[in-house]
Amino acid sequence: MPHEWNRARSATLKDVAREVGVCESTVSVVLNGARSGTRVSERTREAVITAARRLGYRPNGQARSLVTGRTGRIALYCGSSVVDRRNLFFMEVMCGMLAACDSRGLNLLIHGPGRNEADILNLVSNRSVDGIVMVALSDDPMIGLLNDLKVPAISIGDRIPGLPCVVTDDAAGGVMQAEYLSYRGHRRVLYRASQVQYDSAKTRQQAFVTRATELGMDVMVVSEPTGFFSRLSRPEWEAIEDAQHPVTAIVGWEDVVAGLICEELRSAGRRVGQEIDVIGFNGFEYVMRPVQRLTSIDAHWWEIGEKSVELLETLLNGGSISPKTTFPVHFIQGETA
Repeated sequence: MPHEWNRARSATLKDVAREVGVCESTVSVVLNGARSGTRVSERTREAVITAARRLGYRPNGQARSLVTGRTGRIALYCGSSVVDRRNLFFMEVMCGMLAACDSRGLNLLIHGPGRNEADILNLVSNRSVDGIVMVALSDDPMIGLLNDLKVPAISIGDRIPGLPCVVTDDAAGGVMQAEYLSYRGHRRVLYRASQVQYDSAKTRQQAFVTRATELGMDVMVVSEPTGFFSRLSRPEWEAIEDAQHPVTAIVGWEDVVAGLICEELRSAGRRVGQEIDVIGFNGFEYVMRPVQRLTSIDAHWWEIGEKSVELLETLLNGGSISPKTTFPVHFIQGETA
């Protein structure tokens, strides 16, 4: 009969107990690790396990959670990150976390932005997850709730007071960008800064400007005027087209911004990597090869995602971790600079 599986019923503790001829509490001790005064012989234990396999019994996750105090789930909370297919940062971090969860038998829940405070409170207060990895700003409403409810948490990308963090070496990356553009002979540079006040974005921007100034470059800093995917503004184009002292290189605070700038420049007939250089930050690999490979700084977000799960598991097991774990960055020689 079609759809016969709709009427199928999973084997229960009672089924296994009936098969072996013991009480349910004995089966629960063997299969779910329940704490009980029931003593189980090795012979009975083997009989229970054999019967459970034969009947296709699967342990009840909720019952096991009551015994162990753990759900086997952790959450990725993206309070300050747009969760969509254009956000390569989110995809890299999430995939790294998924890889680490798979190797540890954990499940990963994704909580995007836009949740109200009541939703956030429910997330942590009903113990639906064992711990949380945060991608958020320091004023996110989740922070105070974590402190009150003592939910283990780690921040990644940006430092959050009171939480251990896993970050990339943004300052070193900013210095690498400046020194490379100086080596390329640039004297006037445009820096497209983030509109959102991420600690990481501010750190890499400050490091770039400081080092570029030391190297004799004139840096024009312009924040994204209307959001993440803003086109070059009139002042930026005027600086690029300045006959006396033109901007000859553009730095995007992250790769998607830099990539879109490359597209806009090419559409305007500019030869990127020859007439004008563009450099990004993050080191994302695109699924399809772009017209030009972006020169960038590899921030190793996949590895950071993996590391965050490893450290969170250490906290859940009662261990201690460093307040700050910093991943080194590496320069990526592309074709745009």
